[in-house]
Amino acid sequence: MTQRGFALIAAVGFTALALAGHSLSGCHPAAPQGATTPESPADSAPQTAAASTAPGSAGPGPADATAQAGAQRSYSPFGSYQPLPSWSGWCGLQPDGTKCAAPLTQAVKQQTPQSRPTVRGHGWHLWSSIWAPISAGSARNDPKSKRTNLYGTTGCWAKLEDGSAACSGFYPIWMTWPNNGRPHSVGGLLEAPASESGAATTTHSPTFGGQTLLSRRRAHGIAPALGDPNPTQVQTVNTKAPTYALPPLTLSKQCGMTTEQAKAMLAQKQYEKIEEACKTAGAPGVFCPPQSEGQAPAICDGTAFVDQGDVMIATESLSVEAYDDIRGNKLGDEEELKKLYAAKTGSIGKKIGDKFISTKHMFWPVKGCRPGSKVGDAGCRIRYGALPPWVPKNFKNISYSTNADYLGYEQWKNVVAIDTCKGTGEAPCPPGGAATLALEYVSGAHAIVTQNPKLYAADDFLHIQISEEVLKGYFTATDRALLDQAMVWAYGDKSNGFEPGDFLVVAAMHVNTKEIPSWSLQSVWWSPMNDTLADCPLGDFNHCFGQTGGYAATAPGSKQPNEHSGLTASQLDTIDAQVGTGWRDHYLMTDSYGINFELDGTPVTAANYFKGKPPAWATTAPSGQPMPLFPVSCNVYIEPVIHPLGTDCQNCHRRAGYPDKSCAKSEYAGGCGRANYQTAQCGSLLGDYGSPQSDLCMTQPWAWHDAKGNHCKTVDGSPLCTNNDAYPVLDTDWIWLIADLHAKQPPPH
Repeated sequence: MTQRGFALIAAVGFTALALAGHSLSGCHPAAPQGATTPESPADSAPQTAAASTAPGSAGPGPADATAQAGAQRSYSPFGSYQPLPSWSGWCGLQPDGTKCAAPLTQAVKQQTPQSRPTVRGHGWHLWSSIWAPISAGSARNDPKSKRTNLYGTTGCWAKLEDGSAACSGFYPIWMTWPNNGRPHSVGGLLEAPASESGAATTTHSPTFGGQTLLSRRRAHGIAPALGDPNPTQVQTVNTKAPTYALPPLTLSKQCGMTTEQAKAMLAQKQYEKIEEACKTAGAPGVFCPPQSEGQAPAICDGTAFVDQGDVMIATESLSVEAYDDIRGNKLGDEEELKKLYAAKTGSIGKKIGDKFISTKHMFWPVKGCRPGSKVGDAGCRIRYGALPPWVPKNFKNISYSTNADYLGYEQWKNVVAIDTCKGTGEAPCPPGGAATLALEYVSGAHAIVTQNPKLYAADDFLHIQISEEVLKGYFTATDRALLDQAMVWAYGDKSNGFEPGDFLVVAAMHVNTKEIPSWSLQSVWWSPMNDTLADCPLGDFNHCFGQTGGYAATAPGSKQPNEHSGLTASQLDTIDAQVGTGWRDHYLMTDSYGINFELDGTPVTAANYFKGKPPAWATTAPSGQPMPLFPVSCNVYIEPVIHPLGTDCQNCHRRAGYPDKSCAKSEYAGGCGRANYQTAQCGSLLGDYGSPQSDLCMTQPWAWHDAKGNHCKTVDGSPLCTNNDAYPVLDTDWIWLIADLHAKQPPPH
């Protein structure tokens, strides 16, 4: 069984823009500037940043020198690196990044009710611009019509205006970025794509992974608590999640064995036989056996995707500057982190530049249904995709500030239907029916079936329909295995896994940047946008979150900006002119910059989250002084599969540090000298404990602490002790990706 554990945001980016009355100077065009100039195809000569500049926008100039250099490098089978476009407002493109980011800095340091709209406007620009299309040259890759013929169209059934073949959706620039999966070599994939027959052709590839993102992060937690416990006595950040078993079909499709053979070998734990079969089939990097007792076998990390461990298909991407910061400073090497920790370095912050961007993206798998097909046959094995939607009013019965129950998407009440079929008179769509999220091979959850579901077309999502050329030639065998397992978990073995013509729709994404020292964090998710503030008011802070009326850029179907969005009408027009309206039609965004105001401008106080006198752990810092609180700010698809709902991204990311292994259960209340998403010393998940440099949980961590003080021990080489006190935690600068040792150092090639 694949342990579905505890995935923290490995990359976030809640950023910001418009101060009341003005936007970030020099960052955001005030009016539409025309369509994006196409670049040459991905397989042609390397591109420069200039090619992605919209006509009339700021040219590349000196500010874009680094981006130009990065654009001449290849990290992906989808072509040369393409940086954020000039209209993105990203301060990393400006000659003076500090001046560009001054409104963000002011919003954080001089907080007012306008601070959150300021940063939210910037965040919307970052989110929309990361969905700028990969330049297509003479091909089509259009975010407005959501049609592409880039990289091939076999297996797709969409059409361009002239009637020529196309796939639905489009390919965004972030797919050209380096990520933390198996490296892509400039000379080609380190794991080869498929041959004509569909089998992998490589004879050697390095093995990465062996743990899902969720199980990797569960290492930060101990046995989960339920209900509303005291977080100074028991850890509450680690929720009791379902477990996802590796589907045998996943191995049979990539490793040259029958499904029954794969099922038997998994049941008998014949992991060496599975590895040998995969190697013989030309896919040695697909299967990762357990690395230690109690772990489950898993699919390894791929080149395009990493193993999330549930239905969502994860990619953790980095800007070229972020990639270089990590590699150049050896921050993916645990031995380097050990040295820095032992030297009491304090922080890696000086090694991380202000052009660092990291993202965590979540696709959701959907079976395609070709017009003219029969349900159950190839081409329409499953009539509708099924996605559980976030409905804020369904969670009004819990206290966000104290509840520790698991509330991931598997526990939600219904699903929406995703319709990928657009029929004609000659090729009609087959009749529909219920939409079902099967959750096959999942323990601790059951299928979610919705009769007469609300229908949404694939075009109501940012999405990509995957052609045969891409599935076999651009994705590796490991990538295909990750797609297969997600599809089987979602729709069962009858889906036959992921096939040409199937869809990837966008469920959620974190984007984080270091434009300001305290980081900009924003996170976006899909929504049907049919909830109302009457059902869940913005002012019901402890029981309502993620309402369309507060977190959308615009009201459904409207061109007028939401009052909380931080956007102006002209900025909406500018963005829409570049990438269409898909970035806002069904997506909501939360922000986390360390601002102690609610979305509606109300100051965050204990009374927002507690009736009567709040518990001391919620309002008292380790120093004994009163502690401010953050508002709830999480991604409803990403955080609840690992955390309670009542979290704030800054609270967690400020405590990213090394060493970070969890304490034994019996040690939790006294601490064990390490970093963690939550410690007894800093138990509140909404507490504002200050920056890592001033947070006592980082600088003076509890180490087998009691009323007399610390009693530090050296266990397995960490923590290190000075008399009774543990060494300060090595602050990894808001980046759990580094602390988790998931920022891999690729082998030389």
